[in-house]
Amino acid sequence: MRINLLLIVGGIGLLACCHEKDKYPQGTFPATVTNFSEVNSEYDDYNSDIPLISVGLKLHFSSNRNSAGENFDVVGDALGILWTTDNGTLSIHATSLDDDDFTPELLASINTTCDEMGPYSFQYNAGGKYRYVLMYASDCDSNFNISYAHYEKPFGTDGSPVMYPPKKIDFLNSSADDMYPTFYGENFIYHGEVAHETIEKLLFCSNRDGQFDIYEIDFGGDTDLVGMLGSDIGKQPEKLAISSESNDKCPFVSGKLLVFTSDRPGGFGGYDLYYCLGTDNGWSEPTNFGAEVNSAYDDYRPVVLNYPGFFNNSLLLFSSNRPGGKGGFDLYYIGTDVAVY
Repeated sequence: MRINLLLIVGGIGLLACCHEKDKYPQGTFPATVTNFSEVNSEYDDYNSDIPLISVGLKLHFSSNRNSAGENFDVVGDALGILWTTDNGTLSIHATSLDDDDFTPELLASINTTCDEMGPYSFQYNAGGKYRYVLMYASDCDSNFNISYAHYEKPFGTDGSPVMYPPKKIDFLNSSADDMYPTFYGENFIYHGEVAHETIEKLLFCSNRDGQFDIYEIDFGGDTDLVGMLGSDIGKQPEKLAISSESNDKCPFVSGKLLVFTSDRPGGFGGYDLYYCLGTDNGWSEPTNFGAEVNSAYDDYRPVVLNYPGFFNNSLLLFSSNRPGGKGGFDLYYIGTDVAVY
């Protein structure tokens, strides 16, 4: 018996669960860093979105493969993740896209001859319509600005989706580089299907004070999510206390776990991956993920997948230019016991 998880451009859909006689009814992500070889190319592949266990969600990441190393686009790949419950093995393989997947059209609307980086995607139900949103940063204005694009489609129809062009999120952007948005909320677990009432803040990073720091801005309200992204919410971002005098970048939050990358002193070299846990007094002091994860090279943009009941640990997905990859930055993954909840 196998737990077969389809990764449709990175979205993971549960197809079968375990049998009571299976020796390994729960999946386990590996304890050592593993190259995501089915995704990577000879070019730079990094800044991934999260692969989520929910049918139809996407793994997006930044790559300069389309231009043979010239500029970065947001791309994706069709993959499958397979956990075999009778012998306890994990494999990754190619699969096919759904016929009603409109991600290629969405990506075509945002990719330019500039650099598009740091994707963050989600979907939700807006008044009987399925809405798929992709946030990202582009440097077409000489500095990186955070934008979003989306499409919507009525439920239960075969009609074509309505595509909406990219739009800047003005309340996040400055004259500096603003990148890597991620939602946070006390009861918000990032499984792709987002509920607005669980979102309290939006985190991102910016070098508006000279080096990159992590900022947050209050985001709760009664307005539709896309409506809020496209409006002026009348609030200013505040720098998180965990920010250092070095570069702290690429925040990602799920539950009470915040992961990010930093070149602060005390690491293993280049950029390292760190995490903080949510407490009643805010975020805990940052903790380095250690030598099991980090290298002497640049380890970048971590994201976390958690699916209790089917996997007994979390999946940490990140990018690195360490030796042994296919070329440049590659995507890597490893299992972690750091708690999301």
